[in-house]
Amino acid sequence: MAPARAAHVTGTEARTLARELAARLGHGGGLGFLYVHESLAGEVQTLVDDLRQGTGVKHWVGSVAAAVLSAGREVYDEPSVAALVLPFKEADYRLIPTLTRPEDIGTFRAGVDEWRTDRGGRTAIVHGDWRNARIPELVANLPTELDGGFLAGGLSSGEASPLQIVDAPVEGGLSGVLLADSVGVQIGRTQGCMPAGPAHEITAGERNLITELDDRPALEVLLADLGAESVRDLARLSGGVFVAFPITGSDTGDYLVRNLLGVDPDQGVIAIGSTVHIGQQLFFARRDRESATADLRQMLGSLRARAGDRIAGGLYFSCMGRGRNQFGDDNAEMRLIAEAIGEVPIAGFYCNGEIAHDRLYGYTGVLALFPGD
Repeated sequence: MAPARAAHVTGTEARTLARELAARLGHGGGLGFLYVHESLAGEVQTLVDDLRQGTGVKHWVGSVAAAVLSAGREVYDEPSVAALVLPFKEADYRLIPTLTRPEDIGTFRAGVDEWRTDRGGRTAIVHGDWRNARIPELVANLPTELDGGFLAGGLSSGEASPLQIVDAPVEGGLSGVLLADSVGVQIGRTQGCMPAGPAHEITAGERNLITELDDRPALEVLLADLGAESVRDLARLSGGVFVAFPITGSDTGDYLVRNLLGVDPDQGVIAIGSTVHIGQQLFFARRDRESATADLRQMLGSLRARAGDRIAGGLYFSCMGRGRNQFGDDNAEMRLIAEAIGEVPIAGFYCNGEIAHDRLYGYTGVLALFPGD
């Protein structure tokens, strides 16, 4: 694959931004990925139309976001747009329209079955609307319908309407692009939270409330694992405390991180951002800059080895809790990536949830690299 073309511009006027992007991207074919700061959410259609005309790129997918990423750069608090054009032929992909219900997946698959017979098509780049409560179900079911497929992407972020892009602004579901097997994309994921203690079994609880762990008051177990003597000590822990659920059957020690919402010192109960079940395993986790940096570097090394020496381009989807909130200012997270993979064109955004394989994660980073010639 020839090198991708990328551009990242800032400004408030959509048509000016589109002209600047088009001038940097040049004219030619391919598939476009577009990530738009939330302050420009109302200008998505103008941006897509002008980019289509200015670059000759027919199809664009992407998302609105609270912060936009590119190679070595993170832009949070000003209007910006990042674009990446991968040199695909139209036979290399099929657009995924907005899927709002699991039933929509079968309809989509039926429409691409003939193409998949020749092209494969088990990997997809997707963007989702966090307001749809069935997003986790869609994320879990789509790979199954793709015969063991693999997803990479994230949920739109920001306080503006959380729009996604599939040739036009869309919302309310999961959308993106399905890639032919010949594209050869390589995907890696890195955790932002590290275990603070051993795994425990939920022995009493309901809804999102945990009463007992290992037949002990849940709060007592939490304090012991964190080395805290009181609830006040928890509040002083830098980086915060989280709950992690090990993924059954994972041979890599994978886990899903959920927020710790609160504690009841009188009853010894803790509340978390997920429904719980008796018998579930969990452990408590902390956000730690050094550990997260080490995990990111390890993932980058492994992914770079799989992608090869020549990389055409990449897409990065990272949690809003990462970036400057975990790695510090001055584009620290994106500079770590640039140090590991070199001057590779990249676009992406900070997400309200990250998608990898068939699961919705939190506090992670998901990087997709496209091997070059």
